Amino acid sequence: MTESHDTEGRSRVARLLADVKTYFSGTGGTGSVREWQALDAAEQRRMAQDLGLSCGDLGELIAGSGGTAELDELLRRMNLQQAAAMRGALPDLQRVCALCRNRSDCRDWLSIPAEARDDAALPYFCPNREELEMLHEMDGGCCHRS
Repeated sequence: MTESHDTEGRSRVARLLADVKTYFSGTGGTGSVREWQALDAAEQRRMAQDLGLSCGDLGELIAGSGGTAELDELLRRMNLQQAAAMRGALPDLQRVCALCRNRSDCRDWLSIPAEARDDAALPYFCPNREELEMLHEMDGGCCHRS
């Protein structure tokens, strides 16, 4: 099963996460967290279930940056966008990326010019590393550990 994408190339999961962030960002910053916390537990569970997340994960996404631009760039550099979509791995990869606490390390790693770095050597800090290595190997590549 392939993941549908919008005109900006975002997957269904990325669009849903963006919609949740937009919904809760009306007051900006901590207001979105307060709005989430003001919902009763049943409403939080319903929203989280609709997105296939736990209440805790959804709360973290609302409070954090919740973006997956870094994953999109990493998949593009490794030429794994199609493999990840075809194997149904994108939703899990995006969820892990959106909840990642190493976003600044990832941005720094991605900012190194490709010619100065071996893109096949995935960063040690990436929580998606094993899944990405498996996708790379299944797609006929060979990952080297950094």
